[in-house]
Amino acid sequence: MFTLLSLRWLYRSGLPLRYLAPGMAALISISAAFMPWLKDPFGTVYTGWTLPIYVGWYLHSRFLNYGVLCLCTALYSLLVCFARRPLLRLLQKSSWRSLAELLLKERYGWAGFFCCIPFLLFLLQYLYIDVQGINMIAQHKAQTLLIQQHLGYGLLSQRLPISPFTMDISTISGRFSLLANQASFGALIPLLAAGITWSYRQRALVPSSQRIIAAETTRERWGKRLIWLAIVLPFLCLLGRVPVADICEAAASNYLNAGNYEQASWWWDKALRLNPDIDQLTYYHVQRGQIRYFLHHDDVSDESIAYLAYSEYQHGNYETAYQRLFGVWTAHKNVSWVVNEIDQILARQAESKRPLGNVSDPEFTSSQEDSRALPALQLLLQIDPANVYGHYVIGRIDYELHAYVDCTQQMVFVAQAISNRDLQSSAYTYIGLSEAGQGDYVDSRTFLLKAIMLDPNYYNNTAREELSGLH
Repeated sequence: MFTLLSLRWLYRSGLPLRYLAPGMAALISISAAFMPWLKDPFGTVYTGWTLPIYVGWYLHSRFLNYGVLCLCTALYSLLVCFARRPLLRLLQKSSWRSLAELLLKERYGWAGFFCCIPFLLFLLQYLYIDVQGINMIAQHKAQTLLIQQHLGYGLLSQRLPISPFTMDISTISGRFSLLANQASFGALIPLLAAGITWSYRQRALVPSSQRIIAAETTRERWGKRLIWLAIVLPFLCLLGRVPVADICEAAASNYLNAGNYEQASWWWDKALRLNPDIDQLTYYHVQRGQIRYFLHHDDVSDESIAYLAYSEYQHGNYETAYQRLFGVWTAHKNVSWVVNEIDQILARQAESKRPLGNVSDPEFTSSQEDSRALPALQLLLQIDPANVYGHYVIGRIDYELHAYVDCTQQMVFVAQAISNRDLQSSAYTYIGLSEAGQGDYVDSRTFLLKAIMLDPNYYNNTAREELSGLH
């Protein structure tokens, strides 16, 4: 709303077009900083001001975010706008005038490119650089999708279909599918500012036949090139290393598939040197373990054990895979890639028992199915107490077993641990049902009403049906 009012004021202010169009682009860039850019599957929404920029090598700072970057691009658009007359008049007797002319005067094309930088950096960060960030989103997405399978009703479909157990962030296509589902419209707003700047550039620049072109010496041309090179080269070196690391990863995987383990190891060394963050990912250690297992079969390491566990997991031997990896977790309880891998193994083992579902075999009752899945879920929470999926399914099983107090404890954790309104609605539904199971119909109605308030799109039929049945 603020942006629309500002644009309307600019349009009616009578400013010349050379000020109006870049001013509109600047306001749009500033407004992008306040809009949502990324939505975590657990419900947290990141605006430009709360989404940090990460360029690798563990360089994190909450003060360097996309809101600041959008503000800088807006400032550059305004400087280009006023560089034709007001700004250059101030610098008329200054030695900075030539530099200002080089960087600002009629640089509408560069202004449009700089407006695109927030969007391009956002893609580069989550497709190549911030592998830990995309891995965290993938873990949350997997848990969310697993919970949705047990809601008993459908939610809004995904933009690109993703399965919780086949999600692969080791490839660019896998990361893109995940990002396409979680990115928001705020990341696209800078492209609108760039379009306005570029469209104005065609009208602002006078044709060369009508301009008096000053003769430029070879020394001046090379001076300008060196200045631009000094500006652009550090960014290319800082940001370009990660796509190169991805190429090294692809080469390592190709050599690994061909059985050339020495070359695969060499390429993984190069990839790790260019992007140290991959050391936190499971697929890196699994492939390293495969190399060590075949090159040094007698040398048992954590990575070779992880490879053997992954092989067992791929063949459906979830219990064996867990037992192999449990020793690694015992020695490294705080290592994220070990915890993530055990989480996936135990979740797959639990889901293979089909908890909270019906099977075609009439010999099995629902309680028998749940009791078969419960040990894997309990182990999951022992290893990863923050796993929301484990708490939710155990809470549902507790409700089916009429352990209402335990169900309430699990669902309270789910409701407090995430801000996803759909999952919170389901959690409050079963808190309300547990209260009704204990005979407290007043509190039951309160929680069911809260579940309905969190479900404005009318997905949660369970809460509405149960509420209508209360007297």
